[in-house]
Amino acid sequence: ELNAGTDHGITLAGGLTNNGTYTTGASTLVLDGGAGQSLAGTSATNFYNITVQKASGTATVTTAQNLVNTLTLTSGAFNANGLFTLLSTATGDARIAEITGTGTITGNVIAQRYLPNSANAMVYRYLASPVTNAFVSDWKVEFPVTGTFNDPSTQAEWPGLPVTQANPSMFIYNEAQAGVPLDDRYQSYPLNGTSSTAASIQNGRGYAAFVRQRSPITVNLIGTPQTGDVPVGVTAQSAGGDDGWNLIGNPYAAPINWDNVTRPAGVNAQIALMDNLNIMGLGEGEYVYYTQNGIGIPASYDGTVASGQAFWVRATSNSTITFQEN
Repeated sequence: ELNAGTDHGITLAGGLTNNGTYTTGASTLVLDGGAGQSLAGTSATNFYNITVQKASGTATVTTAQNLVNTLTLTSGAFNANGLFTLLSTATGDARIAEITGTGTITGNVIAQRYLPNSANAMVYRYLASPVTNAFVSDWKVEFPVTGTFNDPSTQAEWPGLPVTQANPSMFIYNEAQAGVPLDDRYQSYPLNGTSSTAASIQNGRGYAAFVRQRSPITVNLIGTPQTGDVPVGVTAQSAGGDDGWNLIGNPYAAPINWDNVTRPAGVNAQIALMDNLNIMGLGEGEYVYYTQNGIGIPASYDGTVASGQAFWVRATSNSTITFQEN
């Protein structure tokens, strides 16, 4: 048994194999070997922080491992290998820090998003993907997704929940659909005839998903984490009326702040987030707002958008919003 305590770090030039108990506390594991390194073992370690600062070679996850807080990639390569979970709980979310050096990450991660539910309510959740190459079938494991596509969730699969197989329960928002009011621009997703295993969750897009569970759940998406600048296109049929609203999402496995986003002239400074559970104290089903480099409504909201969170922007012309990791 190894206990790293609350602030004692471990620096390794070789690999780490945990076949027993490794209590990491709030410590940092530094991988700085000049050749290949591995994180392995029969026990899944809950690493608090990992820093990769390798002159050469790749640090590879070879058995299931978890991250509680921050992965920092300074130099060298980190291969998540489909076995590395970014944990999300009621007390915090794991994240990948801004890559400022020559560090890289390859392979799929399992990105979690904890969904609180103190109101014990069945409500729409506004979700986004922090990874690329994820699919609706990932979310179907954690909550029912129904509709007219080829393989909707069934009542037999979810016996404790009210599931009507053909009723659409997840939507994208298509601002460019002409001549219809706001609510009619929601389009059920996946589309008719598509399998959930082929229906991608697009990085940078927002999704409105009706979650039937009345208790908190944790949802997962599996894919390659997004890094670097991310352009997200938005549309505006006109500069007024019901036009210009776009449901987009934080593209990173880390929180972002709206103040740091490059906003073109054709996009309004204010963002809006639906708060269906009264987390911010304005009431259930009310919007929370933030104006770039300005103030929030409520005043306590500082413009931070969590990983896995979708939000609304309003465009006055077709434009591209550029997200940065910082």
